[in-house]
Amino acid sequence: MARFKVLKYIPLTSSVDMEQGIRIEEEIDRMLDNNEPITNTIPSTGIVESDGTEVIPATNIRTDRWEIALEAIDKVQKYETAKSKNAAEIAKKETEMQTVAEAEVGVAVTETKK
Repeated sequence: MARFKVLKYIPLTSSVDMEQGIRIEEEIDRMLDNNEPITNTIPSTGIVESDGTEVIPATNIRTDRWEIALEAIDKVQKYETAKSKNAAEIAKKETEMQTVAEAEVGVAVTETKK
């Protein structure tokens, strides 16, 4: 039978300073009654579309993730191709060196690898 370890509950509120907030309805009523401008905004991301609206890249539904994925696949494929070409070139050079050595000695040269 499997046993499960029971974790001890540690409240996270002990390390966080808590303060009482204002309900959004009360905030809107106060701003409408006093004709106050809206001052509670989030910080700007700095990315602006052509029509002037701000866009957060992580939440932009128009981001072409397929193109990003294809670019990543192309990079991996180019790396693998270069790696295999490099291995083929090394094998070809070793074969040429072995052929030259055999021609000079007149006997088949065998290489021992450990």
